[in-house]
Amino acid sequence: MILTEQMRVSDPTWRDFLVHLRYGRVESRHLKMLRTLLLRHLTSSESPRPPPQPRANSPIGSMPSVDFTTKPWADASLITPRHAVRTQWNEATSQKWCSESGHRLFICPTLDTIKGAPLTLEEWYALAGRHKNTRRRRNKDLPELVHLAIGMKVMVTNNLQTDLDITNGARGVIADIILNRDEPPLKDGSTVQLKFLPECILVRLSCTRAATLPHLEEGVIPIQRVSSSVQIRVDGKTRTVTRTQFPITGTDSFTDYRAQGQTIPYVIINIAPPPTSGLSLFNLYVSLSHSSGRETIRLLRDFNDEMFLQAHEPELIDEDDRLEEMNVTTKEWWDKMQAQFGK
Repeated sequence: MILTEQMRVSDPTWRDFLVHLRYGRVESRHLKMLRTLLLRHLTSSESPRPPPQPRANSPIGSMPSVDFTTKPWADASLITPRHAVRTQWNEATSQKWCSESGHRLFICPTLDTIKGAPLTLEEWYALAGRHKNTRRRRNKDLPELVHLAIGMKVMVTNNLQTDLDITNGARGVIADIILNRDEPPLKDGSTVQLKFLPECILVRLSCTRAATLPHLEEGVIPIQRVSSSVQIRVDGKTRTVTRTQFPITGTDSFTDYRAQGQTIPYVIINIAPPPTSGLSLFNLYVSLSHSSGRETIRLLRDFNDEMFLQAHEPELIDEDDRLEEMNVTTKEWWDKMQAQFGK
């Protein structure tokens, strides 16, 4: 059954745009509307230039300006197709949070081992080369570093306990950080590079069905370390590296795939394509469909019109048609059941 009602998008103009985008039928009026949301313009060489002055009846500047120093826009998240941008943005915002709140920033390195032993220099080099050369999506790997601070907003990136809503995409705020018992005494300073992974991280989830645990406040859940395995080759032999890290990330920036399923009250979206690849209509739809409409969305940079005018893959169109046929069949069956047995 295809659901026809949604609660996220409350702006009719934005909803109309998303419908056209979903089916690959974006029109020039939609692109004109999108440019009313631009924060600034860039030249083709990516060099910043002053934004144009608004003209009478011009779409540029027709949307009200926003103040990113005060709420709600001060809490806006960034959606970007670039992993490096996401990482740097989250690191910068975590440092900003610690500077404003007075909390320490803890930098947690990953624990990489082979059969329980630390990696040799050769094995480290092979692991680094694997990340550099492979085209495999790096989001499947646990991060090399995790930034943590009490009060910092985070998101779980693995399905840990689905029955308790501790799932990929669950969001919350760090309530406490339980350091490793072997961690040396902390030195003075606002930023601490930990020697060992913490024992656990206590996160106050925004939504959870977990019962209140002893000695913890309501909604506070301990997030444990998890492990994953990757293959490397050293001296012609395959070795398995076990990586242990916390499956969490900051929520001030998402990549488009990580934003799936998220409802973000205020969002800045970067739809300029990465330098080594383009964006599909699917990427664009995912990025642009996570807030309520034009009042809560801004575009970080200008975009290429051709991205929106490309066609969907034929296989996607065929699948949409198949699902529509199944939807009609299901509705006909349901009408017959109601007529036969009553409501």
